[in-house]
This record gives sequence, structure tokens and C-alpha cells, in this order.
Amino acid sequence: MFNLEEIKLKLNKEQQEIKETLEEIQLEFEEVVSERTGATDELADQYEVKSETSLQKKILSNRLKQISRALKKIEEGTYGKCDNCHLDIEASRLNIDYAVNVCRKCSRG
Repeated sequence: MFNLEEIKLKLNKEQQEIKETLEEIQLEFEEVVSERTGATDELADQYEVKSETSLQKKILSNRLKQISRALKKIEEGTYGKCDNCHLDIEASRLNIDYAVNVCRKCSRG
């Protein structure tokens, strides 16, 4: 069905890329926070950057959790099974996102 070693490599690669991106975002965030601002428009820009950074970090952190869960399922031998109904997740769904954890039916319900 699936080449689990290939999937594991792709998931590990994505995981590493996300970790690197999170580090870059953190450095940029620290740089923005450390800048001295005085004008109202500069404060507004700084607030906007902080909000965007926070959202980016949340999205990437959630993706890291999905990837970690998928890698754990590979190790446990349960990869490709829906977390809710425990039936097989559709191959077409897994081909789109190797870290998906529920089947099509459960994702709607």
C-alpha cells in the first residue's frame, strides 16, 4: 500500500523545515520586539507583526503536532488508521497529506 520509510523521510524532512522556520520567526519576532518605537504608527506596525508572528507560530506548531502523531503511528504500526473510527484512511487522502489522522467520513462529522 504505502512505502512507510519514504513517508517517514518526508514527514521528518517537513518536521525539520518547520522547526527551522519557527526558529527564524522567533528571531525576527525578538528583533521587532527589541526595536525602540515612539510613534503611534510604529507601535501599530509592531503590534501587527506580533499578531502575525503569533498566528504563524500557532499554525506551524499545530502542524508539528500532526507530524509527530503520524510518525508515532508509523512506529506503532497504526499508520493509516482513523483516530476516530479506526478504519483505514483513504489512500487518496493520505497521498494529499501524509499526516492526516482521520478518514473523510470522520472529518465531516
